[in-house]
Amino acid sequence: MQLDKNPNVSSTIKYRPDVDGLRAIAVLAVILYHANLAIFSGGYIGVDIFFIISGYLITSITVNELNKDKFTFINFYIRRVKRLFPALFVLIIATFVFGYFYLLPDNYKTLGFSSMFTVFYLSNVYFMRLKGGYFAPGVDSLPLIHTWSLGVEEQYYLFYPAFLVIITKWLKKRYILWVSIALVASFILNIYLVKVDPEADFYLFFTRIWEFAFGGLAALGAFPKLNSNILGKVLAWVGLICILIAVFLYKKTTPFPGYAALLPAIGALLIIYANTFSDNCLKKLLSTKGFVFVGLLSYSLYLWHWPILSAYRYFAPVLPQGTDDIILIAALLLTFVLSYLSYKLIETPIRLKDFKANPKKLFIPIFAIMIAIASFGYYLEYHDGLPARYPEELQKIINAPIDKNLEDSKYMDLKPSEVAWDKYPTLGDKSAPHYTFVVMGDSHADAMSPGFDELAKKFHIKGKLLAASGNPPLFGVNWGDDDTLSQVKSRYLDLIKEHPHIKKIFLVARWGIYVNGYGYIYKNGEFIDNQEGSLALWDKDSRTHNDILHNEKVIERGLVRTLKVFNDMHIQVYIVSDVPEIGWNVPETLSKLYILRNILTRKITAPTYADYLQRQKPVIKAFKEAEKHYKFTLINPAKYMCISNKPCVILDKDGYPLYLDTNHLTNHGAYYVVNHDPKFKEYLKMQ
Repeated sequence: MQLDKNPNVSSTIKYRPDVDGLRAIAVLAVILYHANLAIFSGGYIGVDIFFIISGYLITSITVNELNKDKFTFINFYIRRVKRLFPALFVLIIATFVFGYFYLLPDNYKTLGFSSMFTVFYLSNVYFMRLKGGYFAPGVDSLPLIHTWSLGVEEQYYLFYPAFLVIITKWLKKRYILWVSIALVASFILNIYLVKVDPEADFYLFFTRIWEFAFGGLAALGAFPKLNSNILGKVLAWVGLICILIAVFLYKKTTPFPGYAALLPAIGALLIIYANTFSDNCLKKLLSTKGFVFVGLLSYSLYLWHWPILSAYRYFAPVLPQGTDDIILIAALLLTFVLSYLSYKLIETPIRLKDFKANPKKLFIPIFAIMIAIASFGYYLEYHDGLPARYPEELQKIINAPIDKNLEDSKYMDLKPSEVAWDKYPTLGDKSAPHYTFVVMGDSHADAMSPGFDELAKKFHIKGKLLAASGNPPLFGVNWGDDDTLSQVKSRYLDLIKEHPHIKKIFLVARWGIYVNGYGYIYKNGEFIDNQEGSLALWDKDSRTHNDILHNEKVIERGLVRTLKVFNDMHIQVYIVSDVPEIGWNVPETLSKLYILRNILTRKITAPTYADYLQRQKPVIKAFKEAEKHYKFTLINPAKYMCISNKPCVILDKDGYPLYLDTNHLTNHGAYYVVNHDPKFKEYLKMQ
């Protein structure tokens, strides 16, 4: 296969095939990391290697031209635009086409909005706002998130040439001094931000300048010439070892960039530096046709690999069992095929065109395409990802996440000092003279409240919802070491005491997660522990604050404590058992199954009542122990959602999902529950 000379390297400097080989290591590290191969857990450092290489090449080319008085900004940007823009534009358009047929509206809307930033090389600024940053779980649905590094590079290309021109004309060509000052300032900012704002540290151009400067110093001859070939060999291999240590030992949890980025940066610098002065077997290896070929494809490989892998991971939960490895291999092969086509049909032809005589022939079409892509991106954002693409039956499923009380953010996370009666929703007939009941609990209570509201209106009574996110409705019970949750519930009790006509309390919660300490994933007919982020409950009688094995006893004591309080107040307590936890995201999974209805997909089922009882076993035990002390009335809606040990119901008769995620009811779900379990009507109506 014929290999082309690297299009990045100006004819005025000597071509370094080993640098292309280093590009190959960088891009393969990133691809294998994104392929979720555990051994390459630190492969994301490949981007940092790219930054070192860019700093080296751009400094070499620009300073060489400045010293020969041949540098012009227009020629510099012609080279950059030819190199970067066309292939990126084709990729974005391809994601638009794919997204039209296969992305859910929210994801297509996000793609549109992110494309507006990407096309102007500002995606690093856009993605910086993500909670959890580059390593957040939801990035699988962001096909353009990898373009953050292109934004950083383009911002470097925007400012760095001007910086070098200023040094040349007004700062006596003291390149090493000023590049070193930029390096130190950027690195200090990087070390500061990695602790106070890790997302900004990861994405911002200013905190990455030092990496480009590393490469720049190598190009400027800041380091002494190597006169020993043996030392050159040693340094080259030490550099590779530094890179491999980072690739194999770094994790998503490694504070990055911070000090950790020094290891791969030094590794790349040592390889470039050592190979400049010595011939060694590593240099020869990196200069072989295989490494150089991958290096030449590196830009297109970087562009195409993530959208393809993102698409695979987006649909992975609904793809047939046992096909993961096959589909992953196919995705990687497709990446190389499309990258080669992109290199041959887009990158190379554009590179060979000469626009120096008339730059407008390049810049005007490029700008027009940028505006067109940004406009379509805005169109997708403004029109909510074009939900009308899909039939009404699918739209019912797609819209489930917003089939809820959209005002819940106003009261679900109040601080104790903010808790006030009027801040929480009134349920039922607001014209009724007195509040006669309270629904108290967590987000599951909030999700079920529309059902209580509907019934209470029929009975012309009114009540109040008192709910807080993740707060079990038991007095004195907290998560971890923070007693804020107990303070909130103490305020609830004060408010209830101010309304003497309240005679009924409905305690509604996700009891299973409180007793077990973590959620569950339901897969292949069984619950799988999902212990990420597990939390321990504690109360004043706990001996420890961090052992989830004590949760059951804490719940039991909390129930007894709470029942006593309301018993003394002559308030009847009704405990609502949790609705079945489905263990997979109902609207998202059903939507993806529908979209892939003509493609082989796995059979996905909901839990049965037997599964539900297994999950709730420690909850039921805690309830029975508490009932030995004080009586209460138990309502179990799961009996009416999981009939004859068939899979639990997840859609109502009209095709609306009962769940908005893996465990929270939609409004339709709340109506279904209270209308199918007669005890809700019986106990709410009783005076």
